[in-house]
Amino acid sequence: LNNSAKKKIPQGKFLIGYTGTLGVANSLYTLIDTAERLRDFPEIAFILVGDGKEKATLQKRVLEKGLVNVHFINPIPKVEIQAMLSQFDGCYIGLSKDPLFRFGVSPNKLFDYLYSGKPIIYGIESGNYKPVEDADAGFQIPSEDAKQLADAVLKLYRMEDSERAQMGANGRKVALEQYEYGQLAENLAKVLFD
Repeated sequence: LNNSAKKKIPQGKFLIGYTGTLGVANSLYTLIDTAERLRDFPEIAFILVGDGKEKATLQKRVLEKGLVNVHFINPIPKVEIQAMLSQFDGCYIGLSKDPLFRFGVSPNKLFDYLYSGKPIIYGIESGNYKPVEDADAGFQIPSEDAKQLADAVLKLYRMEDSERAQMGANGRKVALEQYEYGQLAENLAKVLFD
């Protein structure tokens, strides 16, 4: 991980991280509202890694609310994503409430998160597609719900290290067995040629 990114990661904190586009659809205002709800837990911090149209507005909101538990890190190269994720205790992925998502979603960061071996808080309403819940790799919560997101963060925070590690291991196993390119190619070949 490059030094400038590494320096911005608070030490000795329980870190919930997000990597990717800081856009409207990513439900990051919900993450900021969650940070506000959890401001009385100084040992918990939120990291947003990336850039996007909403970054300046998100930063402004954090300043206006006087939040010291939210940290922004500039985009990092794709090859450093796993090194960044290894710093987190949990990963957040969210999308805004959109009826379209009930047919399923496939954000790249989900597979990065699963592969990282970290528990995931999945704030997406994606119909019957419940990848994190089905893998027992974290918590699935409703979209744009700061209260439930805060509850999920606290639940993760209060867990034994071994429980969190097991959740992460479950996610990594699924990433390797179901979503790795070689495995996907093999599955496709079976469908096409068997």
